[in-house]
Amino acid sequence: MIELERLLTRLPIEAADAVVGMARPKSTDLARHLRERLGAAAGDKGSFLPEPYLEGAFPWLPIERGWDGIDPSLLHPKTVETLRRVSPYPPYAHQVEAWSKLCTDDPVSVIVSSGTGSGKTECFLTPILDRLVKSSDGGSKRLTGVRALMLYPLNALIASQEERLASWFAPFGGALRYCLYNGETPEETRSARARSEPWKVFDRKTLRHDPPPVLVTNITMLEYMLIRQKDEPILARSENTLDYIVLDEAHSYIGAQAAELSLLLRRVALAFGREPSQIRYVATSATIGTGDGGELRRFLQDLSGAPKENVHVVYGKRAPLPGPPELTDDLLDLPGLRDMSAQEVNARLSRSRPLRELRQRLRDGDTLAWSGWRNEAAKIAGSSADPAELLVRAAEARDPNAPKLLAEYGADSILPARVHLFQRTLTGLWACVNPACPSRPAPSANDWPFGEIYLERREHCSGCGSLVLEWAFCSSCGEGALKAEVVDEGVRIAAWDEPDRDDGFEQTLDRDETYGTEEEEDSAGESKLKPLADHRYLRPWTDKPVSRLTFDRHTGAIADGDREQGLTFEALAGVSHCPC
Repeated sequence: MIELERLLTRLPIEAADAVVGMARPKSTDLARHLRERLGAAAGDKGSFLPEPYLEGAFPWLPIERGWDGIDPSLLHPKTVETLRRVSPYPPYAHQVEAWSKLCTDDPVSVIVSSGTGSGKTECFLTPILDRLVKSSDGGSKRLTGVRALMLYPLNALIASQEERLASWFAPFGGALRYCLYNGETPEETRSARARSEPWKVFDRKTLRHDPPPVLVTNITMLEYMLIRQKDEPILARSENTLDYIVLDEAHSYIGAQAAELSLLLRRVALAFGREPSQIRYVATSATIGTGDGGELRRFLQDLSGAPKENVHVVYGKRAPLPGPPELTDDLLDLPGLRDMSAQEVNARLSRSRPLRELRQRLRDGDTLAWSGWRNEAAKIAGSSADPAELLVRAAEARDPNAPKLLAEYGADSILPARVHLFQRTLTGLWACVNPACPSRPAPSANDWPFGEIYLERREHCSGCGSLVLEWAFCSSCGEGALKAEVVDEGVRIAAWDEPDRDDGFEQTLDRDETYGTEEEEDSAGESKLKPLADHRYLRPWTDKPVSRLTFDRHTGAIADGDREQGLTFEALAGVSHCPC
């Protein structure tokens, strides 16, 4: 059995240990406080793990008879043979619906709106592979020229397709090929892997000389391909061959970015010698929307230029829940289930009315915070029930009333669920400047010289109203200090201002994809730096201070000497390294 409760307990503890271990603060009181606070149970204040969320993971509706139910006229036998080898699971109804539109001779564009794990990639990759198989006489004739462009918003998503593309294209040797084209693609390679894997184009030289049928890239690289003279051979050798343009994660294209993409797609069609009506556009998303489909059709039409009457919307379809057996409102005896056979456990869980009602809510799209799941678990198995154990039991139990096709492929869980765990990022530590702060982490602490500790930036302490400054520590000796800045022409101190601080979530451009020169970037960076003379590192007062600074703990006003409600610290100015 999955030890979910142990996982929820251990993850924040181990994450806290790792962070404190890397930081190695000299203050043992600070280290102990951070371990206790960051390592608290998931959902508790300060914990590395916010409250988990529970989401249903109910199976998608498969077609009857699985692969044997595919119309022989829809896909080439070689395509079906390849797909059966790489994916033993039966195709879903919404996948076959997409194939029926994208495999026709007359171009039809499709927008696929379906949840995570529903096989959206197969919705477009299967028709692409099938068209290549048919164009190459069953994979026996080598194809040259780009037939399909697959566009992804992030390089990480491009890389994620590597394993799938390799498994699908490898059976055809070098007849059907693909290329993952981004800023990391080398100009030329002589690696042994390139020779042993002829179904993949590894370098730009080969891409330009002999373009593969499938090109996976991003918008920036596609833009460059249209304007760089050295990439012109790709277009010349792909004249009138482009059949598909795929836009994955289509919900990410909004506003100005969508307008720019719309113009780019029209330029792409012209560059490849095609009209928009001759191209099959495919847009996929798990969150782009529902409804009658009119708005989604307009979205793809406006984005691509495809005729509206040729745009079709495909929605993911969940398998229906089996009809309920005789139900009971009796509380489940969770400890008693441990001694029962699998068949008895299945029967008991499948008859629980509260569990069935919750199952239907999750099936309809509801999500539950972990605290909400605790409440539901109490209704199902009593207030003393372990919610993690109940969830695992219900997820591992098999529904005796599930359809045979779902049971054959292990998709007959009584409560198929997905637990979402989110780990917070720690961008810094902030501390109250008042050593006598009533909210100090440990009143008896001997080696922590400041007040309350905060995990997020704030102006004043909630405990005593004093200034809050960021804490910096030396990675070598572990000694720390508060970061302050002298402002208002030297009359007061304030938090060290870093407006251009990276929040950890900025997208990274490829080296190839930057627009400025190195000299421009260097000069731009220098103009943003403030003189070190304005900055101060504040440490506890010592017998032999380098210099001292006295200020009002509430306003930061600098004083010439000690005064009531004033604080005096050793102040290091104009330094960029720890004295150690």
